[in-house]
Amino acid sequence: MKPRLPNLPEFKSEAVLIPSSHFNRVRLALARLGRPLFELLGQKGLEFRIEQHAWLCSDIYRNRAPLIAWTDFGVGRDSLHRPIPARLILYSAYAGAIAYTALDLLAERLERRLQEEGPPRGARIVAHPGRRRAG
Repeated sequence: MKPRLPNLPEFKSEAVLIPSSHFNRVRLALARLGRPLFELLGQKGLEFRIEQHAWLCSDIYRNRAPLIAWTDFGVGRDSLHRPIPARLILYSAYAGAIAYTALDLLAERLERRLQEEGPPRGARIVAHPGRRRAG
């Protein structure tokens, strides 16, 4: 599915690596909290619209003008601990200065929301079928 991104000129676009902890947290939040996911970091003036194929960060103090988008996430992962290749799109000259801080803040916020939400109903831990208990 093609992500919904603003039809605006891009200031800059580059390939980046997203820390796996951030990527995994966003995917888990999408699965548990719903899609699309909206997060408002009001003290920073940032609003996130998170979808499966694109994460968009906007400036709430500038009429929700788009600042940053992460998209084109690498597919075919063979592990959960390696950084994820993605495309970073900057819509403003100063957006690059806050891109990584915004991603860190989003990950922290989602972690708190997931902890508040608790584990999914009916969730349980099961042993891997290939493992045998010692003893």
